[in-house]
Amino acid sequence: MNWDLEHSKLIYGIGRDDLHFLDIEEDGILSLNFNNLKIRMDEVLRNVSDKFEFVKGSPSFTLRMPYLIKTQINKILNTFDKAIQQSGYEGEFKPLYPIKVNQMKREVVAVMEGSSRYGLEAGTKSELFLILKMVGEDPLGKERMIMCNGVKDIEYIHIVKKAMADGYNIYISVESITEMKHVIKYLDHEKLKLFLRIKPYVSLKGYWGSSAGRNSKFGLTVADLEIIKQLLKDNDMTDSLVGVHAHPGSQVSNFYQLSKYFKFLIKSYIHLSRDGFHQLHYIDFGGGLPIDYDSRLTNNKIQRYADVMIQSIVSEVKNGDIKKPHLMIEAGRAVTALSSMLVIQPL
Repeated sequence: MNWDLEHSKLIYGIGRDDLHFLDIEEDGILSLNFNNLKIRMDEVLRNVSDKFEFVKGSPSFTLRMPYLIKTQINKILNTFDKAIQQSGYEGEFKPLYPIKVNQMKREVVAVMEGSSRYGLEAGTKSELFLILKMVGEDPLGKERMIMCNGVKDIEYIHIVKKAMADGYNIYISVESITEMKHVIKYLDHEKLKLFLRIKPYVSLKGYWGSSAGRNSKFGLTVADLEIIKQLLKDNDMTDSLVGVHAHPGSQVSNFYQLSKYFKFLIKSYIHLSRDGFHQLHYIDFGGGLPIDYDSRLTNNKIQRYADVMIQSIVSEVKNGDIKKPHLMIEAGRAVTALSSMLVIQPL
């Protein structure tokens, strides 16, 4: 058969789903398509070579496209909003961006400019310092949700305490008994908004799949959860608990497995709600949303991800005594991966 442009696009996934911004011109040159504005890659190479001397001798560089971050954010928001509206689901969608994925200022700024609904997640003290600075400079003010994850020593807790006093919208994900004791001892109980990071007792396939399952490193075991529940009750802090949280790993594209994971978390949410924690109204499902690096996944995977999540919750929440939770995810690569392109000259 004769090879043509359509064969090339099919083989390399050009123009499909996550690679929607790529195209191939009639003369075979790759081009970038930003909202119907096309930029040929040979033009990009000429411009870069003219401006940067090092490229002439070794034309390899990273091309960054923050516009695609905003595009992806809009896609995720619109997809979940559509799924919620069409299903009649009562909860809202509250996404988070984990800045460990990319802490570069231009990337984080693009996320923040993409939507005021997008919260930021810190997994370390240094990441929290960075987020506080960025949110503090945000013209929209300090209302953006900040989720504090990671191992929290006393120093971390004191940083959180100051941030809460300064008016930042802080949520804390507790993942050990020691952390819970630090929170009880050092933080203002009236201002606390707590999540419990639960060890997900389901097995999933995908990158970092070991972060789920019985032998996963992170999260509260069943025994830990019972101890923390009692600590919260003993200290009259049941209203401080607003959400549950877990992580299934990354790049999880098996929607049957994801359904099991979603149902595990909603059952945990129901258990806590019926055990006296009446201010629960969030589930943070963590990461898992895959990015289609090599065009092997089905189209509309974000739509399927949202639909399966909502269907899994609705199938478990059947009684009127349990309010349907607001939905949270911590998609990182699915937001920023498309915004960087490594350009290399073949040898």
